[in-house]
Amino acid sequence: MERPSPMSIIDYHNRTKHDYGKMARSAGYLDWANQPVPFRFYEGTRQVKLPLLGSDPAVSLTALLNGEIPPPSPFHLETVAGMLELSLGLSAWKSAPGAGKWALRINPSSGNLHPTEAYLLLPSTASLNAGLYHYDPFHHCLEGRAYFDDGLFQELASHFGGAGFLVALTSIFWRESWKYGERAYRYCMLDIGHGLAALAMAAGLFGWQMTYLPGVSDRELGRLLGFDRLDWPPNEAEEPQLLGWVSLDGASTSTDSIAPGWLERISRQEFLGRPNRLSGQHVSWKAIESAAMASAKKNAIELEPRWPAKLEQRLNPLPDGPAAKIIRRRRSAGEYDASKSIGREVFLSLMNGVMAHGGAPPFNLGLGPQHTGLIVFVHRVLDMQPGLYCLNLDSDNQGRLQAALTPGFEWAPVSDGLPLYRLLEGDFSQQAMELGCRQPIAGDSAFSLAMVSLFAPLVVHEPFMYRLLHWHCGMIGHMFYLGAEAWGLRATGIGCFFDDPVHRFLGLNDDLFQSLYHLTVGHGIEDRRLQTLAPYHHLER
Repeated sequence: MERPSPMSIIDYHNRTKHDYGKMARSAGYLDWANQPVPFRFYEGTRQVKLPLLGSDPAVSLTALLNGEIPPPSPFHLETVAGMLELSLGLSAWKSAPGAGKWALRINPSSGNLHPTEAYLLLPSTASLNAGLYHYDPFHHCLEGRAYFDDGLFQELASHFGGAGFLVALTSIFWRESWKYGERAYRYCMLDIGHGLAALAMAAGLFGWQMTYLPGVSDRELGRLLGFDRLDWPPNEAEEPQLLGWVSLDGASTSTDSIAPGWLERISRQEFLGRPNRLSGQHVSWKAIESAAMASAKKNAIELEPRWPAKLEQRLNPLPDGPAAKIIRRRRSAGEYDASKSIGREVFLSLMNGVMAHGGAPPFNLGLGPQHTGLIVFVHRVLDMQPGLYCLNLDSDNQGRLQAALTPGFEWAPVSDGLPLYRLLEGDFSQQAMELGCRQPIAGDSAFSLAMVSLFAPLVVHEPFMYRLLHWHCGMIGHMFYLGAEAWGLRATGIGCFFDDPVHRFLGLNDDLFQSLYHLTVGHGIEDRRLQTLAPYHHLER
């Protein structure tokens, strides 16, 4: 394969910006005949069918977000299956006359294209051999790709200071680039963030904790997964993204990598299975290959696990009880009812729900500070003036963000205990819609927002931070999804926005900060033409 020309990750980011009259490069049409298969299967592997939960964990979303984690559940096939079901499994099927049917998943994805794949390295249970498994959400099963001696996992438990297992996430760029072209790399990284948040929340439901391991390079993770031995279908390779340790005693680990020598012994094992082909033909996007090379994690990195030791402000109880119920019904809205508002207490609850509280998932993963401020377009919130607001998620960035934005902003505090400020009063619904690629959902909702992250100082020093910043934004978006569902609302992530017009609107005139993800929340309008089917109805006999 021809190697792409060298390109910095900042070059890639600038190249893939949308602007008025100039969108990032894409095919310009949807080649339906070559739409990628939405599920990866490994042919020639043995499937371990996973049981579906008979009853969901009873812990509430409020308790999870307040760091009230239940006692650890026993480790066996049923609990691992439950964690996967409530994080990366199917949530429903939709069908429409003349359009067939399609699956929805617990974790959101741009265009419902799902480039993220998951792998687990599991010790043995009464019904499972120790080994490396790929999670297949279509069949809700594990595909055995390699089998190990249990002694390897005993060494791993000793290394991490307690029992647990490893979870890896990867990306198939073609699944997104088929539709979105060069900008797809950004969306794949946001999807990793959504997947991380979903896994961290589901682990918390079982009293476990997932911790990111920044000491593992991309190359090491690829070897751990046996990718160096796979003959991938052209343009359909999976790119390693991250490795996490799930602690079964609910405690975080300070260890940032796997045990020394462990990788060498794992990589000597026999790896099984052939990945299925996703499309008959492909379009090769060299800019995405360049972006992946430019932002590769070549070495271990150190991340500051900054979050409050104690909760600064406890989240008031959310309605509708169990977290699992809210997780299962998460959906994106395609249209909003512009005649309806939300209450001030609901709005503040949603803002509080994305703050990194000490010990609470998903921000207890150890990904470091969020480096992000939310620029919020408030359209329809009772007892709040419509206008432009800012919620700063990283107190260390407060002065720098305030100095970078338009000097005339008010910065008037809105609520005790939250770093939420009113910048300007006024109706900005049309501006929100215009900046959001002229999508009505950005202006018809109760509020929309732009995630503005500290950019050049981090990315120039460590290009891998480009990925990490997007992961953070995806996690923030995921928590807005869950909070919205808890209040009977809907959220929708928006990857399409006019980058530099957003920056000019806010007074940003360089690459110190960049807008990486937009999102909107409000009263969603259900499409009555669609029929909803149970998530695993296709497996029923």
